[in-house]
Amino acid sequence: MLRIVQCILLLSLFSIPRIVSAEDSPWGTLEGRFQMDRFVEIPPISKAGNAQVKDKDVCGKFEIPNESLVVNAENLGVANIFVFLRDPPEKIHPDLKSVDEPATLKFEQCRFVPHCQAIRTRQKLNVHNVDLVSHNAHFYPVTNTIGCGIIPPADKSGVDLSFSNPERLPVKVTCDIHSWMNGYMTVLDHPYCAITDKDGKFRMEKLPAGPHTFRVWHERCGWIIREWKVTIEPGQTTTMPLEKVTPEKLKFMTVP
Repeated sequence: MLRIVQCILLLSLFSIPRIVSAEDSPWGTLEGRFQMDRFVEIPPISKAGNAQVKDKDVCGKFEIPNESLVVNAENLGVANIFVFLRDPPEKIHPDLKSVDEPATLKFEQCRFVPHCQAIRTRQKLNVHNVDLVSHNAHFYPVTNTIGCGIIPPADKSGVDLSFSNPERLPVKVTCDIHSWMNGYMTVLDHPYCAITDKDGKFRMEKLPAGPHTFRVWHERCGWIIREWKVTIEPGQTTTMPLEKVTPEKLKFMTVP
């Protein structure tokens, strides 16, 4: 009888749901927001109907924005700021160790879409053309050798590329045919990179808990914060204080 009671007690212990504490979840989330201290607006590179733009029958149909500085008029959020770990941490969340989905860079309305993105080493990058005019993608890496020749009009299959090595800084890409076209991408051997959205917000999930040093970079000025030291709390979301950015920091000059 005693043995039966002991067995019942043992089974009941195993059946009690285990409460997961923060220490049992050694991953956390980082979020924040970057905001201009006053509104600035850069005129478009070309307005719709511009007969002087190259390939005017195609590119002249669209307004081509100047995406080197995108500020939200409603909340002053600054888009396209990169926040990333320069080097891979000791631990990477199991869900993020590999990436199967290809990244995409397309020519659309005589722009690179997206203007900014993050990709991983050895991740497939499909470059294709939606426009009815030829484009090319000229990359400017430091540690990789990569090229993309001319892609004919409306070639939606495009070409597949990949980067073998991580890059310390975001890589610039331009079109040699249309000089105003450019974009940027981080190439990292880990998943921990975020890019601010139209409201200036970013969110990075499944970070290993503990102290980290992030890089904060924008195409107009390079480093906004070269070493942003943050401690990620296990099982929690770490929300950074609002970061104000001045137009002078982003090298904004009034266009006459």
